[in-house]
Amino acid sequence: MFRIFAAAATVAFGLAGCTFGIAPGNDTPSGDYKIAVNYHAAYAVAVDQAEQCLTGKSAYRVVSKLDVPARKGQVKVLAPFTDNNIALVNLAAIDDTHTDVHIEMWGRSIWNADAVIAMRDAIQFQIPACASYMPSDSVPKKPAR
Repeated sequence: MFRIFAAAATVAFGLAGCTFGIAPGNDTPSGDYKIAVNYHAAYAVAVDQAEQCLTGKSAYRVVSKLDVPARKGQVKVLAPFTDNNIALVNLAAIDDTHTDVHIEMWGRSIWNADAVIAMRDAIQFQIPACASYMPSDSVPKKPAR
């Protein structure tokens, strides 16, 4: 009996994984920013922010990579079992003091539009915080299609 339940749960998680997380065509909150911070410092704060604010109750894991020769970095929060992207931050140096930042969240629970703004502010002000305390003109704009 337990084996049948375990198999059914595994199949359910597998099927749920097909629509779980960031996927092309999904309406996910995101934003693109040019921030006056060195890409290496931006990367370090994005990793801290993800670890402190975007892992739920340690069920999700943060995977990050820094490509020093290309002057790029990426931070992802992955779902358990499926490894689907729940949060994504791509960073690319513009010059020594400015970074292009693309932030994308799943759009549910703690991975929402507020998390995009909080990540942007953490990188911009170099202080990880799970909520933005800075005045904002609006929620992130959806990309034009």
